[in-house]
Amino acid sequence: MRYSTDSHQISLPGFSYRLIFLLLFSAGFETFGQQIETNNLNRINTRFQEIFMENTSTSSFGRDWGAPYKTLLSADLATNFVLFKSAKVGVFFVFTPRIKAFLFDHPTSVRSPSFLPGATLYLRENRDINRPRFFTISYNHHSNGQSGPGLNPDGTINQKGNFATNFATFKYYQGNVYNRPGQSRSQFYNLGIEAHMALLNTGYEIHLKNNYGFFRVNGSWTYNILKKQVEGQEDAEMAQKSNFQRLQVDFSYIIDTYKSYPLDAAHKRLNMAAKYMYRFNFMDNVAVLLSAGYKGQDDYNIYFEDSYSYFKVGLISGSGFSDHFRRK
Repeated sequence: MRYSTDSHQISLPGFSYRLIFLLLFSAGFETFGQQIETNNLNRINTRFQEIFMENTSTSSFGRDWGAPYKTLLSADLATNFVLFKSAKVGVFFVFTPRIKAFLFDHPTSVRSPSFLPGATLYLRENRDINRPRFFTISYNHHSNGQSGPGLNPDGTINQKGNFATNFATFKYYQGNVYNRPGQSRSQFYNLGIEAHMALLNTGYEIHLKNNYGFFRVNGSWTYNILKKQVEGQEDAEMAQKSNFQRLQVDFSYIIDTYKSYPLDAAHKRLNMAAKYMYRFNFMDNVAVLLSAGYKGQDDYNIYFEDSYSYFKVGLISGSGFSDHFRRK
């Protein structure tokens, strides 16, 4: 019995060691699982950052035809400064100091440029990198830097006068990404609202009231064709992607009180543009731009009373056209 008792006492430490081993193994397996989940989430957030960059503002310049005033050159310059991005969270924050200017065909060549600085916050809504969903929240200021009165003595709009408004934009994006050998395709839809601070009776020039659209529905559709090239061997870890074709359609519709125009007066409330962009192999971050559209309310500050169809030929540049590398 003593031997049996001693044997039983000796077996307890062995049982304890096995229990400790199981506990350590369980904790290690849980930690390993958490690490895999963290790495996967970091990969998803990094991919969404690329998607956000593809949908940031672009810069363009070229020649326009169709406006009531003859222009020699138009430019829309929007450089994106990424202030915050992190693989740990699905958030992306960009500041964009934007300027629009027309070179008119008269002695005062550049007059009344549009200053449109703003910031945009991108928020990931899901984790599907092939069917991304996300939101954007933007806030912008728009002015022309002029100091003259907004109205002429007869009550008409003074096109040499001051223009200023502030507005917030909320948009929801849906996307689809198709990866194929040698080529990728992506398309994005977005729909949102643009609300000006004038709705709260602040942040605008008084002569714009009832003359300018302070509440709008905005949206766009973008279709990208991207080339894929693998550096080195077929099993290389890094794949180069280059956006070389893009189709884009943008629209905006004024839905608040606008003079005496009824809600269905599209000729004064609708702005719409169709764009085609092609990037040649010898181009770096630049593509040829062909664009046509209609402006029910001109978006060039104090000229907002003008309505016209137009055609544009030029160049376009932006983050969406940059060569970038991604791990396969």
